[in-house]
Amino acid sequence: MVTIVIPTRNNGNEIGRCLRSIAKNEYPRYEVIVVDSHSQDRTVEIAEEYGCRVLYENVGTRAAAINVGAEGARGNYVAFTDADAVVDKAWLFNLLGPLKDPLVGATTGSQLVPEDGPFFTRCLFKGWETFLGGGTLHAMSSDRIKSVDHPVGVNSMVRKDILRELGRVSEDLITAEDVELGCKIRNRGYRVLYVPNAVVWHYRIAGPWKHFEHMFKYGMGRAQLLRKNGRTIRPINVAPACLVTLLPIFLLAGWRYGVFLTVPIAYFLIVLLLGLLRGEGFKEKLGISYVIVLSHFGYGIGFLRGLLR
Repeated sequence: MVTIVIPTRNNGNEIGRCLRSIAKNEYPRYEVIVVDSHSQDRTVEIAEEYGCRVLYENVGTRAAAINVGAEGARGNYVAFTDADAVVDKAWLFNLLGPLKDPLVGATTGSQLVPEDGPFFTRCLFKGWETFLGGGTLHAMSSDRIKSVDHPVGVNSMVRKDILRELGRVSEDLITAEDVELGCKIRNRGYRVLYVPNAVVWHYRIAGPWKHFEHMFKYGMGRAQLLRKNGRTIRPINVAPACLVTLLPIFLLAGWRYGVFLTVPIAYFLIVLLLGLLRGEGFKEKLGISYVIVLSHFGYGIGFLRGLLR
């Protein structure tokens, strides 16, 4: 049996859509656990209407919800998704297949833009799929099965026996708990596989400010994880923090020595070029460029704040 774990907090407007998609999946033996962070809306009521088991976490982090869900799971495999996602009918089958290999500890799948997704979400996904994007979607834009560093929280499955072997993820992590989980899995000699045909449609965040807040928290989480385990960090994870630190310095120095302006000019030209290449209309082209810059600065500022916290 597979246990599906969905962390929630005030997701009453979207969790029904997610649970309806799960109800249409083709895998016959599964249960759904909604781990709620004491929502103030109808999230829990809706989850119970769909026959979900509802458990509660008291820390206020996704990491805590994952621990509660994994410990309460009755299945031999634990799948994770979010309340703002819609899963493909073959989602569980496709994530489960590679886990029959005893050397594979976790699988993770594709995130696609919903057809009715907001404009900002479309720009976000296209921006993140570039080499200047968030890294995760860029790494997972392949159409073949391959090894990756970590499972992604919105679309992943882990063997229950491995979760027991690894123990809890750090509940104080604001974000990046999936990165820590992936590091633990790989350190025990297991592989994490990206499975492209295991698909979810992720609505994500529909506005710039919410996205900035999200990236700020993700940057803080990666800095927290860096302090816990330096082996989890890569140059791409530090690059946005370097950007937000150095870019103002180059701009100020450029007033006196013009040569310093070449660095920020080159950065913004590359971002604009990526938007022009990826976007389908003028508005979307500018939107993609804007999202890339917003992601870099939100994450970078959050990363610096996490280091100083």
